Amino acid sequence: MTPAPLTVDALVAEIGSTTTVVSAFTGLAGFPASEPRLLGQGFAPTSVADGDVGIGVAAARAQLEAVTGPLTPGVTLATSSAAGGLRMSVHGLTTRMTAMAAREAALGAGAVVKYQTAGRLRDSDLTRIALVDIETTGLTPGYDQITVIGLADGVAAKVFVAGRPLGNDEALDKFRETIKAYDLVVTFNGANFDVPFIEKHFRDSHFRFDQPHLDLLWPARSLGLNGGLKDMKNKLALLAQRTSKKCAAWKRFNCGAPGRVAIKRPIIA
Repeated sequence: MTPAPLTVDALVAEIGSTTTVVSAFTGLAGFPASEPRLLGQGFAPTSVADGDVGIGVAAARAQLEAVTGPLTPGVTLATSSAAGGLRMSVHGLTTRMTAMAAREAALGAGAVVKYQTAGRLRDSDLTRIALVDIETTGLTPGYDQITVIGLADGVAAKVFVAGRPLGNDEALDKFRETIKAYDLVVTFNGANFDVPFIEKHFRDSHFRFDQPHLDLLWPARSLGLNGGLKDMKNKLALLAQRTSKKCAAWKRFNCGAPGRVAIKRPIIA
């Protein structure tokens, strides 16, 4: 039997550049006699690539109603932080051409450029990039809990743990201040999982990631890499091994192996 819809005062959809959040509120109609209350939130990837941000809104609402049951809002509102508030990281092959062109394109779209690099990343660039991964007790932000947040850059790795930290570990709450030192956040499937989980965990302090976010899942998919992170790692390791053998064969072809006559054509293993 389908439960009767629960009446709420408002559903508010926040459509961000990567994540869409739908929040349900009660207590608004009777304010100030009644106290406004956040009933719950649902999260979904923003569906710009699908040509309709409403798809992401519907998915976020479905996640919310999976917890609360069907909702009947008095009013439904939508807001977007993507126009003018979109935070971008710009990377190009050369500083004066591709990186500059990308920067101008980003600024022309109303974005805020937070970080820019060109060419091969240097050690000083890597120290400004945070690779973030989390471990949780389940898959539902706001219901399940974060147990560990891992953060690594070009210099060191840090572990933030729930409860009492041991050894060199740090308390989970310290992540909020530590992440502010970085200009770019990199995750794998973070748009769907890590970012919503972290922001939901620290919602009482109104925490939001201020940096551009690169989710490696989508570039990997565009390159034909499927499966999970470990599957992709194995495939890339195999590709690197084959490439290394080809490069060694090509070097032997051009230079000749020590004590041997140079071969006339490369031998590809």
